[in-house]
Amino acid sequence: MDQPELTAAAQAWGIETEYWDVWGKPHQASPKVEKAILASLGVDGVANHSLNQALQERAADEWRRPLAPTIVLSVDQKPPEIAISLAVERANEDALIELRFENGESRQIRIALSGLPVVNEAMLHGQQYVRKQVRLSDEIPLGYHELVLRISGVESAP
Repeated sequence: MDQPELTAAAQAWGIETEYWDVWGKPHQASPKVEKAILASLGVDGVANHSLNQALQERAADEWRRPLAPTIVLSVDQKPPEIAISLAVERANEDALIELRFENGESRQIRIALSGLPVVNEAMLHGQQYVRKQVRLSDEIPLGYHELVLRISGVESAP
């Protein structure tokens, strides 16, 4: 297996492949370590074809899931926006986003998806998907909150 492909896979799964030690010396994770971490995440890193297949499925999962599992918004990000991925057939429906704050309060945002431009698109296994950016309120308090998306009564949480 080629190191660049292995490193690309590790990074796709959020694995840090390099770091600086306390003495300012850079270190690169070895292929053995990258393979072991990928394996612990259920990714077969033994052969290029299996790794490429896993990468393709990972990318497809990111399109099939309406919301990312974790969304990080920073204080500096104005306006705060999130990406929503949808099958093209659902891209013009009305949606409801519910923000459930860590203090127990919640806020609902109604969205006409038809009014949002497509910012990206993909074809996966014969199905067309689009990604749209949704602007959230500028008044979201800092904290860990839950985000729920409902389209036609179907709930999608990250």
